[in-house]
Amino acid sequence: MATHAELMTEAKTLLERVKSQGYNASPADAARLESLKPEILAAKQAESIAEGDALLAQIKAAGNPTPPSQQGHTVLNLTQDEMKGMYDAALKKQTYRVQAKTGDAAISYKTATAALTQTQMNGTVVGTRHEPARLLAYIPQKTITAGSVDFLTHTSSTGGAATVARGGLKPELLLDWTPTTLTARKIAVQAGVPDEVLADFSTFLAYLTSELSRSVIDVENAQILNGDGVGENLLGLLNTSGMLTRAKGTDTALDAVEQGIADLRTGPAYVDPDVLVFHPTTWSTIRRSKDTAGRYLLGADPTAAEANTLWGLPVLATTTMPVGTGLLGNMAEGVQAFIRQGITTDMGVSADDFVKNITRVRCEERIALGVTRPSALLKLTGL
Repeated sequence: MATHAELMTEAKTLLERVKSQGYNASPADAARLESLKPEILAAKQAESIAEGDALLAQIKAAGNPTPPSQQGHTVLNLTQDEMKGMYDAALKKQTYRVQAKTGDAAISYKTATAALTQTQMNGTVVGTRHEPARLLAYIPQKTITAGSVDFLTHTSSTGGAATVARGGLKPELLLDWTPTTLTARKIAVQAGVPDEVLADFSTFLAYLTSELSRSVIDVENAQILNGDGVGENLLGLLNTSGMLTRAKGTDTALDAVEQGIADLRTGPAYVDPDVLVFHPTTWSTIRRSKDTAGRYLLGADPTAAEANTLWGLPVLATTTMPVGTGLLGNMAEGVQAFIRQGITTDMGVSADDFVKNITRVRCEERIALGVTRPSALLKLTGL
């Protein structure tokens, strides 16, 4: 079967010949020109479908979900049917929605490097880079069906248990509670793409959805760590009232971290931390700690998993963390994320997009972040 390009070349040759004859085409040339029309359309459609199927196969083969610390450029965990539906809807100017699954699947996204990077795509789309780690992957999540969630925090107690003589009055324990209401906040972004780009670059829609979702996750990371709680901002972990703090002072960074572990274990939280968060520059400085003879204190094999642990704790390195500051905590005990709407992608047109041949793609999520036990978190400073 002839390709679309070959058929177009044949059609142009016939048209030139007919033109040279004063547009007095022979019956054979006229019949061939007429038969070329459906063949050209069929070839173009077949090649577009083949390109789309190849992209879907690449995305499917991109591998299983990986830990955020090992992820590169990521996209929504789309099925083949969802990806094909998005592409078809974009070409037909129809609305379409893809919503991330809740629970663990909400943060489980596949690495799409094989489908989207410059080298594997012959330069079709040269993408930007984003911070690869997603903090939400380290925080317990719960799906909510309302726009807010309420919980009670036991803040203090008066009285307590004691030994009691036979027939004696039992002591009373009085509990003080603080109610908290968390409102789900929206993180959103949208982009318009010319229909010509969608038609000429069949992989661009997959790239665009990836780029929009990563843009949302970038803001999500910043909000989880550094949000000030004002207006539509989340209250980030580093700005939580009641968390423990420890300044490095004259101690080494290694000693400060170890003492922070003891601070969390001895109270008031009585927890063992499950994660350390550093800026990559801060983590690099700590890993290069040496003794007076110039020997590295952390002697783990750089190729082994221990190279990204400290005092037995996994280290999450993210550029969202301020340089010189560390976050030590038990996320399982002290933090809860409430997912009202996972990352969702919608497509459609608005205003005069239709007459301008623009397809608009929107990506958003709605989440709330609650620090249920502030004393299970400890901020390290001066590292």
